[in-house]
Amino acid sequence: HWEAWSESICRQSPHYVPNVDWDGARALLLKHVDLRNPAVRAVERLAGPAGIGKTRFAREVLVDLGEGAQSLVVYTFSEAAALSVASRLANDEHLSGILVADECSAKARADLEETLHGQSSRVRVVAIDNQALRGGGVAPQAWLGRPKDDRLVLEILHQNYGQKEAGQNLAEIARVSGGYVRFALTVCQQGDFAPASIQQYLDKHFPPDSENRRVLELLSLVTHVARHGAEGQE
Repeated sequence: HWEAWSESICRQSPHYVPNVDWDGARALLLKHVDLRNPAVRAVERLAGPAGIGKTRFAREVLVDLGEGAQSLVVYTFSEAAALSVASRLANDEHLSGILVADECSAKARADLEETLHGQSSRVRVVAIDNQALRGGGVAPQAWLGRPKDDRLVLEILHQNYGQKEAGQNLAEIARVSGGYVRFALTVCQQGDFAPASIQQYLDKHFPPDSENRRVLELLSLVTHVARHGAEGQE
């Protein structure tokens, strides 16, 4: 499972470039996933805006644990799958594991905590949450913010696409990305043009009158709907 996840998450950018501003979160997360360290709770939240590299960051933290620990890692991309894995781990006292639960909401984190209550000595969870604003979790939490300037994104692009896409303006792509690494890597991977803005990129790949554009616009509202529990009305 580790090999399959690693291959998938590293495909777009084989060469990892660390962000020193995330060193604090790295230390917190590394301590949490090391089963040799006592933990108050099984679940640790890794939060930050979507598209900045949280999942890849989690993978690189786990690399530092060594091959023995990596054999314990299970990655899930749905809340149902994460809860299923957690239930299996909780119900078998002979199992140990490190669960990386991607796309994990506050409700799912609470369910994972309840399922794994009292099991932190042998099970640890990294719950990845696309929380755009800091807060909303029990401290301490691992928080990843966007890079302060273009230099980190530019270095990532140079490391991974500097030779292959020499004709592209990597500095301009880094600037337009606004720190969203996934967007910058996608533009380089597609290799057709360097957009002057994200709006220009959207207009090219998702024309304003297309059904895909309409779906994308609706999806962009998801994180802004039902913040006060009015799901049915909204």
